[in-house]
Amino acid sequence: MDILQLILKSLSYGSIYALVGLGLVLIFRATDVLNFGQGQLFTMGAYFLVTFWYMCKIPYALAFLMSIVGTALLGFVMERVACRPLLKAPVMNSIIATFMTGIVIYNAIQLIWGAEVRHVSPIISNKPISAGKIIFTAQDIWIVAITGFFILLVYLFLQFTKLGVAFRATSMNKQASSLMGVSVKKVFSLSWVMSGILAAVAGVLLAPVLMIEVGMGWVAIKGFAAGIVGGFSIPGTIIGGFLLAAVENIFGVYVSVAFKEMVSFLMILAVLLIKPSGLLGIEVKKRV
Repeated sequence: MDILQLILKSLSYGSIYALVGLGLVLIFRATDVLNFGQGQLFTMGAYFLVTFWYMCKIPYALAFLMSIVGTALLGFVMERVACRPLLKAPVMNSIIATFMTGIVIYNAIQLIWGAEVRHVSPIISNKPISAGKIIFTAQDIWIVAITGFFILLVYLFLQFTKLGVAFRATSMNKQASSLMGVSVKKVFSLSWVMSGILAAVAGVLLAPVLMIEVGMGWVAIKGFAAGIVGGFSIPGTIIGGFLLAAVENIFGVYVSVAFKEMVSFLMILAVLLIKPSGLLGIEVKKRV
């Protein structure tokens, strides 16, 4: 298979990895907490779509919006329940709390929706389109376009809104931001809500591609790998997501499909050994 075809084939999955990784990075940059429940937020986005669109027969556009709102609210609740009471505790306590909260959500999904695998039909045609030797689908374009739209929204929000400036200030220095009148707690909540939105979008977009089941939160590992490769910076994570997907596909074709799932872990290891700060990361002395 042509390398260009492999790269283009990677764009849709790379978009998902970038969205999930970006959600992780937003929380980490604001709070220093690594959210181990991000995979469950992603899963809930897909299950909300199943509930609103398939079960309740709500039009797709509205079901999409409701899935985003529902997952964003869940992210807000996770921050209030798992992290807000632990603000004065060591950061590791909050990280463990996110892990425990993720397990609670995982079991709640099984209790409410059951353990059976579900499937939703793509809203956009999945019929292959040929352009010379390049083959793609309208669904691939849809995923990349929606991902680009939400990444652009995040950029515009962070750069040109008062809350966005507060977020950037808090991510650089929480104590100084607090002294300057920034509500650090509000920024913490904002980061979780934004993370929930991005996780929901990723879950909804990938729902027609993957079978929807309680364990689909494994995609968070790919997002984490994208964050590590990109140095947990916002632009670096986006690049890392696409790079990870491309390397996965190349290794899957030229080495082994079984090896494909190992790529994210090998990339994490390689980055930590060769360039611990990642592609676009900044060297820091603080360790969690």
